[in-house]
Amino acid sequence: MIRSYKKENYMVKDFLERIRDNLLSRSIMETMCQWFAIRLSSLTIVISSSVLILSLYYKYYQGASTNYSDFALILLYALTSPLNFESMITWVAESEKELIGIERINQYLDNETEEKTNIYPKKPVQVGPQSEGQVAITIDKESEKNLANLDEVMDDPNRSVVIGFKSVYLKYQKAGNDSYALKDINISVKRGEKIALCGRTGSGKTTILNSLLKFYEVHKGEIKFYDENIENLCKQDLRSHIAVIPQFGFMYEATLKDNLDPYGIVPKENLAKVLEKGKEFMRKAAEKHKEEKTDGEAMNIINLEEGETQQSDRIFDEGFIIEKGGSNLSNGEKQIINFMRVLLRNSNVVFLDEATSNVDPVTDELMHQALFEMCQNKTLIVITHRLDYLKYYDRVILLEGGEIVDEGNYEELMLKQNGKFKEFLHSGQ
Repeated sequence: MIRSYKKENYMVKDFLERIRDNLLSRSIMETMCQWFAIRLSSLTIVISSSVLILSLYYKYYQGASTNYSDFALILLYALTSPLNFESMITWVAESEKELIGIERINQYLDNETEEKTNIYPKKPVQVGPQSEGQVAITIDKESEKNLANLDEVMDDPNRSVVIGFKSVYLKYQKAGNDSYALKDINISVKRGEKIALCGRTGSGKTTILNSLLKFYEVHKGEIKFYDENIENLCKQDLRSHIAVIPQFGFMYEATLKDNLDPYGIVPKENLAKVLEKGKEFMRKAAEKHKEEKTDGEAMNIINLEEGETQQSDRIFDEGFIIEKGGSNLSNGEKQIINFMRVLLRNSNVVFLDEATSNVDPVTDELMHQALFEMCQNKTLIVITHRLDYLKYYDRVILLEGGEIVDEGNYEELMLKQNGKFKEFLHSGQ
């Protein structure tokens, strides 16, 4: 990515600046420690000398009675008293550091409480005796009614616009008054439309997704989901109807079944079909790599010549144990599991955030084929860094500096004279 945009010098310069800042901070810390040690030693000498001089003064000039054990005890306390100062300062510093945690908790407590969610499984869940580790889910009738109404809104054919951004401006909390991450964004995504968002790093692609999911508040304009302003929707309501495949999917330390269906509400038949699709995809990937004689990761998963089921069948078994963070899976296998999650959710809106950036080109091609097949009747929005498949989307939106600088289907954009998209495409090749 860095080489493709010819940013090697910029990244090296940025890296060296960060190293300099790190070394400078460590140097200041070491200097402060030496400063403190010198002054602590000086304080010890001053106190000890003062005690010794006063002891001699009272002994020889005031005629005090000789009691050398008292003098020794006083001198001992004088020598050790600076250590108490050091302990006290260390305790104050540690206490201040620990109080930062309390400050963060107070920040969360000061956040506005979100309205009560009404998202529950569509099928009623029978609540009975629970085995260890299971959680009972109850459904109240009012919440079930609200969810049904929301589904009716999504099924209403008159609501053809699924996602709408109207003059949206967004900035991060610590940014300056004019530092907008999104500027005057106007997007209208129709039902079943396939949209590609492209642009350089920092252009605002992922911010559009985050604003739609209500991770950030919009400063100006409005965002609508099926003609409903998202400000009037509960976050869980909204997010439950949008399937997102991130660049790095999170994996629980649990079985594959628990990763795909953490609430245990998916029928076994559906889960078995999705697992079989995962195995089938890996077989296709292995065949494709073999045909093109590439060293793809799928070649190590299935031995096609001997017809033996090896690692892929174990991975796509519902009892397969996934280690913390998916450390026993490759990047491609993680993304396939993320695709399987979307298949099980069966959402009408699917959003990909550079989901195929960590797989080889052959696997990427197969994933795009499976993606378009899976989303044939769904609304699909893809943030992509690879420009090979833009021609297959209904519309391509190019962002730069938080603004839309070009928009249209691939053929239209390529025919534009001096168009931004054409310039961007050539710069990325």
